Amino acid sequence: MHRDSPRLPNDACALVYAELAFDDEGDLDATYEALREVLALVRLDPEQSWAGLTERDMAEMKRLRHAVPESVNAIIGQRKRKVPELHKVGTDMAVPDESLSAMMAFYRRRLGESGLDSVVFGHIGNGHVHVNILPRTLEDMTRAGGLYVEFAREAVRLGGRVIVMSFRPGRIKSQFTITLPRPRNLEDPQLTLMAREVLAQLKEEINKAVEEEFRHEENP
Repeated sequence: MHRDSPRLPNDACALVYAELAFDDEGDLDATYEALREVLALVRLDPEQSWAGLTERDMAEMKRLRHAVPESVNAIIGQRKRKVPELHKVGTDMAVPDESLSAMMAFYRRRLGESGLDSVVFGHIGNGHVHVNILPRTLEDMTRAGGLYVEFAREAVRLGGRVIVMSFRPGRIKSQFTITLPRPRNLEDPQLTLMAREVLAQLKEEINKAVEEEFRHEENP
């Protein structure tokens, strides 16, 4: 991605993309000042930001926005040449704002412990991110499947509401409202049942996505 966009610093390891509307130059100035305040709170340098105001800039930014999933598919495509059965293992669930930090920490910890190649991206403002695990071997795929189950159970444990997205972009497949009292124990039978329902829905959408990918490869 750094190669595709020379505007990205070589040491960048994360990117926040936002689309903001404004009515006039005064509105733009106010928006810019508000952004500077937010960046200061998280100790980020405004000089490391990139604003697209022209059509050309905005087109380049949108291309960058889609570069992550396209890069994931390209990497998996290369690995499938050696192991045709491989496919990425990706999550597609959302948790409430108050649970997002805990969910992200869980993702980082378990992905780091696993040693598996992965990338996390998505709609952070909606508590809806995608964890894509990129296996190299069939053994990696089995381990990725185990992580997938852990992530689904943790989302249920943390969530007041868990959203399962369709493999078609932007479409919600199911919403699970979780009213169990806190603190929640993963051994609670009701929580286990809810996690199984979420997991079944997620697996169904992943299978659809894999089938779609195979059809695309056979009929490019």
